Amino acid sequence: MKKIFSTFLLLNLFLTAATQTTGDYRSFSSGDWAVAANWQRFDGSNWINPAPSAPNSSSGQVYIISGHTITISTNITIDQIAIEAGATLTQNATITLNDDLRDDLAVIGTLKNS
Repeated sequence: MKKIFSTFLLLNLFLTAATQTTGDYRSFSSGDWAVAANWQRFDGSNWINPAPSAPNSSSGQVYIISGHTITISTNITIDQIAIEAGATLTQNATITLNDDLRDDLAVIGTLKNS
């Protein structure tokens, strides 16, 4: 059962990543969550770098890309986060998930709670 769930989660993450929508974010480099230069934002056609702001609870899907480590240093409310294989999200502050847990957090990489 665990293997089936993991396969479903990976497939769901892949399909979601393949269909970006306007307002989605992805990490551009490692660093602090609150720094806009660490993010790209999808404008409907292209990934814009740097993003105009860091992702927040009203952003679309947020992807932390393999090879990047993003650190959350201040309390935030966020929604729809995917930590890809080889990526890390380090939590040094309180994270509040915006709504139900069904689509809020997909961890394939590493989630560190400091």
